Amino acid sequence: LWRSDRDWRVDGFTLGDIDNDGAEELTVSLWKTGSFGTLKPFWHEGEDVSYKNHLFVFRLREDALRPAWCSSDLPRPIVTFSIMDADGDGLNELVTEEGAYRRVAGERYEVDTNKPTGMAVWQWEEWGFYREEGE
Repeated sequence: LWRSDRDWRVDGFTLGDIDNDGAEELTVSLWKTGSFGTLKPFWHEGEDVSYKNHLFVFRLREDALRPAWCSSDLPRPIVTFSIMDADGDGLNELVTEEGAYRRVAGERYEVDTNKPTGMAVWQWEEWGFYREEGE
């Protein structure tokens, strides 16, 4: 049904109704090079070569999983995540444990296991996530 790009390192996934539309989506935490693909926004200068963490959401459409929303590299890498109604309002949220980056070599990063992590709660709003609460 679906296979990730071979240049990605998927480190977590979950099924759940992340956007509260009544259908489950596949939400994936992955590591890859670059934020923009082949088309970069006009404000971005230089090469897009950093290897960092991203969050992608896929929807089942016409018997195939298709990208619905794909983040640029995240400011704080995801260590763990889940989809749940965290605040009891009847809507699902994305609950993340977030860490810090550690430069490995050049523009390649990984989670710094020597730094503390923090929890964050994110709500889907039309086209992306906004932070409800967190450290």
